[in-house]
Amino acid sequence: MPYAGSKTRANHNRKLIDFAGSGPTGIHTRLTLHRRDMMLYVSAVDWMGGSLRETIAETTGIRLADDTWHTVEVRMTTNSADRVRDGVLEIYMNGASTPTYWRRTGLGWITQAYRGGSFFNLFGIGTQLTIDAGDPVYREYRSWDNVLFSTRRLAP
Repeated sequence: MPYAGSKTRANHNRKLIDFAGSGPTGIHTRLTLHRRDMMLYVSAVDWMGGSLRETIAETTGIRLADDTWHTVEVRMTTNSADRVRDGVLEIYMNGASTPTYWRRTGLGWITQAYRGGSFFNLFGIGTQLTIDAGDPVYREYRSWDNVLFSTRRLAP
């Protein structure tokens, strides 16, 4: 995915990959990878306690430069046991053989106990640009190539 640097502002928040899941009353679970200040951030939201809660919101330490193609591979493992936060998130950048970022605690996206449970059923790529208040509105185009979904690791 390249970024067009001519119109963009580094401090604007760009959702890049957005796994989301519904429950009976709306969005109940989410994993979002987004770019702000040229860094890749991750946010995890769940419904484990019966209400929407952001459990992870942090930088991955991965820099995403303007006008550069990046390969982003995301591995997410969920656990449907209630109140268990042992999900796994790994991000492999540019064909790395080991994760560039990983988290193996605090992730409990799926639940069955509350209001019919939650599940992943939506997937967005480059779905939102949030511009800081007071900044002029502009259109930003990102290019995506070779988007794949798999139940196992792709060959680097």
